Amino acid sequence: MAAAAAAEAVLSSIKPVSSLASAASALTDEQLSILQFLCNKNLERAMRILDLGGVERVVAEPSSR
Repeated sequence: MAAAAAAEAVLSSIKPVSSLASAASALTDEQLSILQFLCNKNLERAMRILDLGGVERVVAEPSSR
């Protein structure tokens, strides 16, 4: 639970970017390091999908849980 809260704090500090091509440049080395530590291989897979252009748009909606 604490890891999820830490990841959420890091993600909320990331500034939105207008294009996916510049998404990697929006992360500082510190933010990327923290996310790598918290998310491990899931982050690697997600970044690979982004790098290959597999995401056109991300929409976040609150959970009803």
